[in-house]
Parts: sequence; C-alpha cells; structure tokens
Amino acid sequence: MSRVPVTLRDRTADAFTRLMTLPDGVAVPAEPSALCLKDTKACVKGAKRSVPTDVPSYFPGLKSWDPPDFADWIFTAAPLLTGPAQARLLNVSVAKPAPAGYTVNVFASGFGSPDLWPMAVAVATPKGLPDDKPSSFLVLFQNTPMQDPTSNAYRFFEPPWGWDWLFYQFWRWFGLINVPICANWAAWGLPYQLTRAGKKFVLVIPQMPIDTLARDPARYAPLSGERLARLLGAIQQIVAPNAGGADPAHVALAGFSNGNLVLSSFLKNNLAKHAAAADRAMLEKIREIYVFAPPEQQWAGAEIFDSCAAWKAAVPAGVLRAYTHAVYDLAYEKLLGRRAVNAGVPFDGDNKAGDLSLSYLPYTPADNVWTRACQGTLKRTVPKCACAAKVGFDNVHHWIPGLALTHAAARSPFL
Repeated sequence: MSRVPVTLRDRTADAFTRLMTLPDGVAVPAEPSALCLKDTKACVKGAKRSVPTDVPSYFPGLKSWDPPDFADWIFTAAPLLTGPAQARLLNVSVAKPAPAGYTVNVFASGFGSPDLWPMAVAVATPKGLPDDKPSSFLVLFQNTPMQDPTSNAYRFFEPPWGWDWLFYQFWRWFGLINVPICANWAAWGLPYQLTRAGKKFVLVIPQMPIDTLARDPARYAPLSGERLARLLGAIQQIVAPNAGGADPAHVALAGFSNGNLVLSSFLKNNLAKHAAAADRAMLEKIREIYVFAPPEQQWAGAEIFDSCAAWKAAVPAGVLRAYTHAVYDLAYEKLLGRRAVNAGVPFDGDNKAGDLSLSYLPYTPADNVWTRACQGTLKRTVPKCACAAKVGFDNVHHWIPGLALTHAAARSPFL
C-alpha cells in the first residue's frame, strides 16, 4: 500500500459556519437521488424548494459537526425479519440512542491535480480510539447529485463548500432529525448506528461529484485502489498518529442508491486484468461491502451484484451484506446459489457460509413490512409518529440507510 499521503487541510470550523448559514431561496430538491432516479422532469420541477422543512428548527441547537445527543430513535436487530412468512415483521425497536461518541472533521482534499475529486472529505472518528493502533475504516460511496451542470434549474451551488454540498453530502449522514418510518427522511445518523452496533469504524465520506464524473477514474480519485489507499493512509496519520504508518486494520466499503454503481466501478476497475498492482493490493484489503438501496433498474442490479460477486471470488474471506427494495432476477440467485426471492415477498437470508446475506424489503403490496412496523410497534411507542397512508419508493429508499447499517455492522466478524 502506498505510503505517500494525499493533502488534507482541516476546514471543520469554516465548513460549520457555512453549514449554519441556511440559504434563502437557493433551489435544491428535498433529496436529489430518489426523485431523479424515477422522473427527471419532476425532479427539475421539484428544484423550487430550498431547505428541508425540519432543518431550520433543528439547526440552532447545533454547536459543532459532532452528532449531538438525541431523543428516541429506531434501531434494527438480527434477525431483521421475524414472524410467519405471510406476515413478516421488521425487527425494529425504539430506544434512546447512546451519545454518538464521534468527532467529525471536514477536510479539503488534494490528490495532486485540481481536476481530481473529491475536493472535500468528511471523517467521523470514534472518541477514545487508540492513537497507536491501526484503525478500521468504513468508506461510503453516497449517491451522486445527478445534476445538469449546464443548468441552474437543478444543481448544487458553489462546490465544494456551498450549503447544498455540506448538508446533503456530509451532515445528513451524521445527524438525526426525523425518525425513520415515522417520517420520510432528513438525516441518517450513521455514527449512532455504528455505536449501537458496537463497532468502532472510522467513517469516511468523500464528496461525490455529478454523475458524469463519479464513474470516471481520471476524475474521481477513490475509483483507484491506490488513491483510496493514500487517502486512508493520510486519514490514519491524523486519527492514529502513533500507529507507525501501518496499513489500516480493516476496510469496509458501503454504497447508497446510485452510489452503488460508483462502488461497482471501483470493484471492476481494480479487478481488471490491466489494473496496477497497487490498485489490486488495495482491493484485496477490503474485507466487507454493504449495499444499501441500489437503483431499481434491472441493469443496475445486475451490474452491482455481478461486480460484488467478482470481488467475492477474488477475496474469499470477504463479507457482503445487501439491503434492497427491488428484485434483480438472476443476480440474487448468483449470490445465494439458490432461488429465494419473489417480488413483493420480503426476504432475509444468508448463503451457507454466512458471509453473504440479502435482505429484500419491498414497499409493495400495500400491507408490507414497513406499514406493519409503523402501524404496530412504532405508532404505539413513538409520540406523534405519522404513518404514511401509502409507502413508496421515496420513503423506503431513504429509510434503508437510516436503519440497515446497524444490522450490517453488528454482524461484522472483523472488529
């Protein structure tokens, strides 16, 4: 693994000041990926709102990027589904989360070329992490903005430090606002989920460029295994300065929405026969992959799960956990070695070795695991829990990353 670090310059304080300066009339949709994956025209029309509704009332209480204490929240547990086959129940419980116990820093990042993204990286570090031992990293490939860079109708403004970039690409992954299932979305609390799972991952979130750049290894640095290794090496020098320059103890990758296609590109690029030795070396150090709510198109599922299967063949000790709301026909059979999933019928199962699992959590039919969870456990225990009259793509696509990381990380055999 390369020992030459990338450039990281701490911009935490300045970025927080910008985050707290809410825009007035800047046009961004409520959440870019979900609507645009389904209907580009509607997405552009939806770009007339500015800040998500609950943000203005919540933000004044923030003192820093660090996730604050929070009231009751929903957490998943294993097994993810319980109850009889004809009435499966999502295994969720309501609890006051322990303090997230994470410190968040935001860095300007440089990879030796002004044309290379990411321009900024957010890092959440568990408090009390030993500074003399190699760290375990979880790197998130989040959804791409999928914006038209030639139009003001739908775009994020002023990369990389505009409010849109800081909120949608960084803060929403760390904070909590609305309780999943009781509301659509606002933020997904990954540090709280990791704390609940009892796993001390250093969470790394590189900024994601627009879709046309995110899958171009000449423009997006983390697509190169060697560059990702340099990025993690630079971060480890900050969070564990006395580790003696050792390689990370453990690396996990996660993808959300169409960010799973970027993750797929990473796997394919670094598995290719022409891949450089340093790229391949980093790929072989990845021990876990988490797939959260991939796009529903069949071609997308086939591409994502084919590349995951190729990685699993190259790294037999690796662990794959997938959480979806769509069925991808033969892709699932390739992974599990058997036909196990039918459209509209929830499924949670492992392969024989237990190192590959699939959780299919559909939002159809109308009586599904999500509506049962809301009308049952949550409506009784969460004050003001407003169950949606009809659960759809926009709901479940957001709820999965807000719930499933607890389940995936808790099952990690590596830390």
